[in-house]
Amino acid sequence: MKKIICLLAVLAPTAAFAADRTFECVPEKSPLPELTAKLVKFGEADKGQITVDGTEMEAQVFGSLGGFNFLHIGDGYTMSYDVNIEEGTVKYSASGSKNGHGSGTCSEL
Repeated sequence: MKKIICLLAVLAPTAAFAADRTFECVPEKSPLPELTAKLVKFGEADKGQITVDGTEMEAQVFGSLGGFNFLHIGDGYTMSYDVNIEEGTVKYSASGSKNGHGSGTCSEL
C-alpha cells in the first residue's frame, strides 16, 4: 500500500503539467479574420493547433516572453500568433498570401 501511495505522489505532479492550454483570441479594430482564433498548446509538447473560421491547422509552439508563440507554415504563407498570458494580448503577423499584422486580446479557457 505504501508503494502505491508513493507512486501516486510521484505521478500526480507530472499529470498536472500535461494538460492542454487553450486561448480564445479576438481582434482590436482589425479587419483580419485570422485574428479571431482559437489557439491550443498540446500538453508539454512543442505542438499545437490554430483554428480560424472552423479550419484547424497544425502549429509549432515556442515559449516567448510572458507566454507562447504559435507558428503555422502553410503552402505559400506563414502565420504567427504571439500570446502574452500576463497581459492577455496577442500579436498576429503573417507573410506570403496571408500577408498582414494586427493585435487583439486573448483569454485562457
